[in-house]
Amino acid sequence: MQIIIIKAPSDVSIDIIKKLKDRVRKISYDKSYIMNKYIKYDLDDIDISDDLSEKDLFNLKDEALKINKAAICHLIEAIDEVISPMIAISTRIGAGIGRQDISYFDIGNDKYIAAARRDGYHYSKTESIAYNYILALNLSEILEQLL
Repeated sequence: MQIIIIKAPSDVSIDIIKKLKDRVRKISYDKSYIMNKYIKYDLDDIDISDDLSEKDLFNLKDEALKINKAAICHLIEAIDEVISPMIAISTRIGAGIGRQDISYFDIGNDKYIAAARRDGYHYSKTESIAYNYILALNLSEILEQLL
Protein backbone atom coordinates (compact mmCIF):
# COMPACT_ATOMS: atom_id res chain seq x y z
CA MET A 1 0.00 0.00 0.00
CA GLN A 2 1.18 3.50 -0.81
CA ILE A 3 0.02 6.64 0.98
CA ILE A 4 0.21 10.18 -0.35
CA ILE A 5 -0.11 13.24 1.87
CA ILE A 6 0.02 16.83 0.66
CA LYS A 7 -0.26 20.14 2.42
CA ALA A 8 -3.61 21.79 1.73
CA PRO A 9 -4.70 25.41 1.60
CA SER A 10 -5.89 26.53 5.02
CA ASP A 11 -8.88 28.54 3.82
CA VAL A 12 -10.74 27.48 0.68
CA SER A 13 -13.43 29.62 -0.90
CA ILE A 14 -15.32 29.63 -4.18
CA ASP A 15 -12.94 32.35 -5.45
CA ILE A 16 -9.95 30.12 -4.71
CA ILE A 17 -11.61 27.24 -6.60
CA LYS A 18 -12.10 29.53 -9.62
CA LYS A 19 -8.46 30.70 -9.48
CA LEU A 20 -7.20 27.12 -9.27
CA LYS A 21 -9.25 26.07 -12.29
CA ASP A 22 -7.93 29.07 -14.25
CA ARG A 23 -4.36 28.00 -13.40
CA VAL A 24 -5.13 24.45 -14.47
CA ARG A 25 -6.33 25.56 -17.90
CA LYS A 26 -2.86 27.09 -18.46
CA ILE A 27 -0.84 24.05 -17.42
CA SER A 28 2.26 23.49 -19.53
CA TYR A 29 2.89 20.53 -21.80
CA ASP A 30 5.96 19.68 -19.70
CA LYS A 31 3.92 19.35 -16.50
CA SER A 32 1.26 17.36 -18.35
CA TYR A 33 3.94 15.00 -19.64
CA ILE A 34 5.34 14.46 -16.13
CA MET A 35 1.85 13.87 -14.71
CA ASN A 36 1.11 11.33 -17.46
CA LYS A 37 4.35 9.51 -16.71
CA TYR A 38 3.10 8.67 -13.20
CA ILE A 39 -0.68 8.66 -13.62
CA LYS A 40 -0.82 7.07 -17.11
CA TYR A 41 -3.88 8.74 -18.60
CA ASP A 42 -6.11 6.79 -20.97
CA LEU A 43 -5.79 8.83 -24.17
CA ASP A 44 -8.04 6.74 -26.40
CA ASP A 45 -11.21 8.76 -25.81
CA ILE A 46 -9.61 12.22 -25.67
CA ASP A 47 -10.89 14.52 -28.43
CA ILE A 48 -8.68 17.54 -29.08
CA SER A 49 -10.40 18.87 -32.20
CA ASP A 50 -12.38 21.56 -30.35
CA ASP A 51 -9.56 22.64 -28.06
CA LEU A 52 -6.82 23.72 -30.44
CA SER A 53 -5.43 27.17 -29.70
CA GLU A 54 -2.68 29.31 -31.18
CA LYS A 55 -0.09 27.96 -28.73
CA ASP A 56 -0.96 24.43 -29.89
CA LEU A 57 0.19 25.21 -33.43
CA PHE A 58 3.76 24.94 -32.18
CA ASN A 59 3.06 21.68 -30.42
CA LEU A 60 1.11 19.72 -32.97
CA LYS A 61 2.07 16.27 -31.80
CA ASP A 62 -1.29 14.61 -31.36
CA GLU A 63 -0.19 12.71 -28.26
CA ALA A 64 1.16 15.83 -26.51
CA LEU A 65 -2.14 17.63 -27.07
CA LYS A 66 -4.11 14.65 -25.77
CA ILE A 67 -1.89 14.33 -22.70
CA ASN A 68 -2.33 18.04 -21.97
CA LYS A 69 -6.11 17.85 -22.29
CA ALA A 70 -6.25 14.69 -20.16
CA ALA A 71 -4.16 16.36 -17.44
CA ILE A 72 -6.36 19.48 -17.48
CA CYS A 73 -9.57 17.44 -17.23
CA HIS A 74 -8.09 15.28 -14.47
CA LEU A 75 -6.95 18.31 -12.47
CA ILE A 76 -10.35 19.98 -12.73
CA GLU A 77 -11.91 16.75 -11.43
CA ALA A 78 -9.31 16.69 -8.65
CA ILE A 79 -10.22 20.22 -7.61
CA ASP A 80 -13.91 19.33 -7.61
CA GLU A 81 -13.41 16.08 -5.69
CA VAL A 82 -10.58 17.00 -3.31
CA ILE A 83 -10.40 20.77 -2.82
CA SER A 84 -14.04 21.88 -3.19
CA PRO A 85 -15.20 19.85 -0.15
CA MET A 86 -12.80 22.01 1.88
CA ILE A 87 -14.88 25.16 1.34
CA ALA A 88 -15.64 26.49 4.82
CA ILE A 89 -14.29 23.26 6.36
CA SER A 90 -13.16 25.10 9.49
CA THR A 91 -16.79 26.01 10.29
CA ARG A 92 -18.07 22.41 10.06
CA ILE A 93 -18.00 19.77 12.73
CA GLY A 94 -18.96 16.17 12.09
CA ALA A 95 -19.13 14.08 8.96
CA GLY A 96 -17.23 15.25 5.92
CA ILE A 97 -18.99 16.13 2.69
CA GLY A 98 -16.33 14.77 0.37
CA ARG A 99 -15.12 11.40 -0.80
CA GLN A 100 -14.78 8.59 1.70
CA ASP A 101 -11.37 7.60 0.33
CA ILE A 102 -9.77 10.97 1.19
CA SER A 103 -8.82 12.16 4.66
CA TYR A 104 -8.47 15.78 5.72
CA PHE A 105 -6.57 16.49 8.92
CA ASP A 106 -4.64 19.16 10.80
CA ILE A 107 -1.14 19.03 12.20
CA GLY A 108 -0.55 22.14 14.23
CA ASN A 109 -1.93 25.05 12.23
CA ASP A 110 -1.53 23.31 8.85
CA LYS A 111 -4.12 21.30 6.92
CA TYR A 112 -3.26 18.12 5.02
CA ILE A 113 -4.98 15.78 2.58
CA ALA A 114 -4.22 12.06 2.37
CA ALA A 115 -5.24 9.04 0.31
CA ALA A 116 -3.93 5.52 -0.16
CA ARG A 117 -3.43 3.20 -3.10
CA ARG A 118 -3.22 -0.55 -2.96
CA ASP A 119 -0.92 -2.25 -5.40
CA GLY A 120 -1.47 -5.63 -6.92
CA TYR A 121 -3.33 -7.32 -9.72
CA HIS A 122 -6.41 -8.04 -7.60
CA TYR A 123 -7.10 -4.34 -6.85
CA SER A 124 -9.04 -2.36 -9.40
CA LYS A 125 -7.89 0.90 -10.92
CA THR A 126 -10.86 2.67 -9.32
CA GLU A 127 -9.38 2.05 -5.90
CA SER A 128 -6.59 4.52 -6.65
CA ILE A 129 -8.68 7.42 -8.03
CA ALA A 130 -8.31 9.53 -4.88
CA TYR A 131 -4.58 8.77 -4.76
CA ASN A 132 -4.23 9.91 -8.38
CA TYR A 133 -6.20 13.10 -7.72
CA ILE A 134 -3.84 14.05 -4.92
CA LEU A 135 -0.79 13.02 -6.94
CA ALA A 136 -1.97 15.22 -9.83
CA LEU A 137 -2.48 18.21 -7.51
CA ASN A 138 1.02 17.66 -6.16
CA LEU A 139 2.81 17.17 -9.49
CA SER A 140 1.06 20.12 -11.12
CA GLU A 141 2.12 22.46 -8.30
CA ILE A 142 -1.12 24.43 -8.61
CA LEU A 143 -1.60 24.55 -4.84
CA GLU A 144 1.90 25.90 -4.16
CA GLN A 145 0.94 29.59 -4.41
CA LEU A 146 -1.87 29.11 -1.89
CA LEU A 147 0.29 27.56 0.83
